[in-house]
Amino acid sequence: MHFCNMKYFVLILLTIYINYNINAQIHYYSDCFKGGVVGDGYTAWYTGGISQVNLPIPNGSIIKKAFFFSNIYKSYNIYNDSALCKIIEINSQPLILSELNSLENTVFMQSLQLYVTTTVIDITNYINPSLTNYSINPLTNLSPSETPLYSDFYILVLYENNLYSNSCVDIYINNRRPSPVVNYLVNPSNILNINDDIGLSVHSSGICNNDYDRYEVLINGLNIGSIGGQEDNTDVYCAGVIGSFYYQNNQLFGIGNDVSNTTMNGLDAIAKINSYITNQNINVKFEYTSNVSPNSNLINQLFLTYTSPCHPFNVSVTKDTTICKGSQFQLIASEVSSPSSSYVYEWKAPSSPNGVTTGLSCTNCPNPIFTADSSMFYTVRIWNNDT
Repeated sequence: MHFCNMKYFVLILLTIYINYNINAQIHYYSDCFKGGVVGDGYTAWYTGGISQVNLPIPNGSIIKKAFFFSNIYKSYNIYNDSALCKIIEINSQPLILSELNSLENTVFMQSLQLYVTTTVIDITNYINPSLTNYSINPLTNLSPSETPLYSDFYILVLYENNLYSNSCVDIYINNRRPSPVVNYLVNPSNILNINDDIGLSVHSSGICNNDYDRYEVLINGLNIGSIGGQEDNTDVYCAGVIGSFYYQNNQLFGIGNDVSNTTMNGLDAIAKINSYITNQNINVKFEYTSNVSPNSNLINQLFLTYTSPCHPFNVSVTKDTTICKGSQFQLIASEVSSPSSSYVYEWKAPSSPNGVTTGLSCTNCPNPIFTADSSMFYTVRIWNNDT
């Protein structure tokens, strides 16, 4: 049971990856598995209304993981009010959006005088592999000056299918305020296979597509085009772009107005970036095109999809958990397909100030004890000496 006015909680969000780097973003999740990845979204803002997202999933697939991303916008006078929440519907199923699901990566949008925080919810049970279209109904949306406004919805689904080759995905979430130049140092969790498609998808907010308001996108210093505009499934002018895609059998495919090629253009916010990569590190830079309003363009998430020669891990981790303040809870992370004492574990709290990890009995063990003092977002890194 969920309560919007719960006073004490801890949100424990866990992810497994082999190589970790944080610069201007939170490296939220990483995985490699036999199957594919699909993502699409919808910007509601205060106009609300029901809209459709498209999630093509092959027959015979099993849903491995599904995430629902959204932004919460708040004005200054209610910035510290953590009790407010909102109910939306996904295919008529109610879903509670609340700061209980916040990553605590709040940034300030100077041009709108609003604070923005990312929320993430596991909606694996909401996704049916036999369905392609999903409706998102925010019910009623009010101005952020009246109540926190939830918008910038994006659904990302990872599905398993033995008929497909291995796919890898890395999710990067913004923790930097909008500015004229925004850099993301994307350090993939696994070794990239340059011979297969390496897909990059951008989910943004508040970007037009004209001479004075758009973002130029550069990969390792090479300009691949500019993005911005109003998506077809929203009534919000200058809503920003939603990189809609699916990745399977070593290939990137676009959904709707997104095109699988080596460039980005307007509403097309996906690209195959193989030809721009010379090593495992990828610098993604967004440069504003004028000085009109450079502090209103927000990059929400980057999704990197690729293949890798590395053997996928089969990892068991603790689910997102809510406990009372002062209580203790044991976290668990283990590689279940080939258990070995040679694995190394490293727990981090990337959204905390300076990346300092607190609240755990140990940061280099598989099963640390968490003592609840405040909400925390943790990641765990597991690796061994296999080459």
